[in-house]
Amino acid sequence: MRLRISLRRVARYYKNHGLKQTMSRFLSALKRVVFQKKTVIFCADLSKLDNETNLSDSYTVRRIRSQGELDKGDLETLNKYHDNEILEKNMTERFNLEAEVWLITQNDELIGFNWTIKKTSMGTYFFPLVNSTVCIFDQEIFPEYRGRGINAMLTMYILNSLKQEGMTHAYISIKEWNQSNLRAISKTIFEKIGVASKFRLLGRVIIIWTEMQSS
Repeated sequence: MRLRISLRRVARYYKNHGLKQTMSRFLSALKRVVFQKKTVIFCADLSKLDNETNLSDSYTVRRIRSQGELDKGDLETLNKYHDNEILEKNMTERFNLEAEVWLITQNDELIGFNWTIKKTSMGTYFFPLVNSTVCIFDQEIFPEYRGRGINAMLTMYILNSLKQEGMTHAYISIKEWNQSNLRAISKTIFEKIGVASKFRLLGRVIIIWTEMQSS
């Protein structure tokens, strides 16, 4: 079943983006297999923000709290980059846990998104979270729009918005292989707090810290 879904995703991506981008995506997937266990964890102290949610004039951010708020155009664009079955499953699970997705558009065209969830995380986190914290996860700017600082701009917009709602700290965990997201985070107020690996053993989640930043 998983193999069938994976092959269908590859075929769809190839149809939409061609051989060059498909090969690039394959190499990225290979890196994930090799380095998938190591995760870099960052924290942002929202008290350091200036409460400004400035975006360049051509950009708009929409905050989506349920699947019913997504319009047909949103879904068509998302389905260009993600398998429909997996996308539907992920959205259902995340919205049921009260996660939110922030869609960024340029001149009314959807170009990427970030997910957030307050007070908790999707699955076991690397340490306990409190009510005033938020996790940012599953960040994506579509390939043709990368390299323009959009992810960092969207992240800062989200952080300022959440600060105004009483959130005090935000966390983000990025796989060590994901250099594009690591570069984007370096342009925000997030600070690295360590590197850890997460394993499941006999039904329990085991977390091993391989690096910790001194306070």
